[in-house]
Amino acid sequence: MTNDVSQDWPVGTVERRAVLAATVHDRGGNLLEGLRRLATPLREVFAGFGVLATTRTAPAVVSFLEVDLGANVVRDRPSDEHVGAHRREAVRLALEFKPSIVLYSDLDHVMRWIEADRAELEQHLEVLPADFLVIGRTEDARSACPRRLRLTEAIVNHIYELTTGRAWDLMFAFRAMSPAAALAIVEHGTENSIASDIEWPMLAEQRGLSIAYREANGLSYRIVEDFDDEADRHDTDPIAWVTRVEIANRHAQALKPVCVPRSTATTQ
Repeated sequence: MTNDVSQDWPVGTVERRAVLAATVHDRGGNLLEGLRRLATPLREVFAGFGVLATTRTAPAVVSFLEVDLGANVVRDRPSDEHVGAHRREAVRLALEFKPSIVLYSDLDHVMRWIEADRAELEQHLEVLPADFLVIGRTEDARSACPRRLRLTEAIVNHIYELTTGRAWDLMFAFRAMSPAAALAIVEHGTENSIASDIEWPMLAEQRGLSIAYREANGLSYRIVEDFDDEADRHDTDPIAWVTRVEIANRHAQALKPVCVPRSTATTQ
């Protein structure tokens, strides 16, 4: 694997502006107040917005995205089996703005980041250190996540490290891409589940594109329904744990084809 980029920020790279590719599934309109609060910084940071909104997302949220943010919005039915396809469609919509950088994120995740630390977000978008950039969480940010995420995601990240040698935080779905990388994802991506987290960096590298990794401290997790809550409330919910185990399993299955079994010593 020869396409890794140095962990240092490049010198002399031209400043760029990004277009946001995002997906949103917000049945209760829980993001509307936050969108109103953050509309100005969102417009200042991003040159455009390509959004896949599920058909169950509140009409007021979709209207705000289209009218107030000028987003290019397409709607599709919600399904765990279509998350990856939804993400590719959001990237395709973002490419219609002719961006120099596409940032993919779940809409609520990027809203929390821009409110928590806009300067950090902008730093990650000032330059693109590779065609495809995985943005993970710092150790502090991971530690602040709910326990059900920490434990299940650690397994996937460990398998990825054993397979590639890269200790990357993969499952928070922030990806910054050059137009070439974004187009490769749209045209050649096939993973329709949430395990596109795994597929996209591997696909970019397989297509001969450079890949890199950065970490951010301003990334935090809430379910959409708890967008403005001070803390997550669901670590005592067994169904929430089952859901995270199922998500981790999806990612593990996506990694399985590229895992190389390690030979073990046998006793004579």
